[in-house]
Amino acid sequence: MDKLVTAASLSLNNTRLADFDPRGKLAGIKGGPETEIQVFCSNVKVGPDGTTADSIRLVLPAIGDLEDTGTVNPDNV
Repeated sequence: MDKLVTAASLSLNNTRLADFDPRGKLAGIKGGPETEIQVFCSNVKVGPDGTTADSIRLVLPAIGDLEDTGTVNPDNV
């Protein structure tokens, strides 16, 4: 079990997060009590060598479209 690898596709569409507002942390963008997520999707793999997220797409109507890929190694760096 110490070599277990898990892979999945994640998707979250047309959702609102209460009490989470990334706009309040950005200069010049007025914040609010919730965040509307139009699209969030990614392919995620978790294993002994770290966590990888590929094909990340996030669409927040209040901010715009974000796309990226990333890796976090087992030491979380």
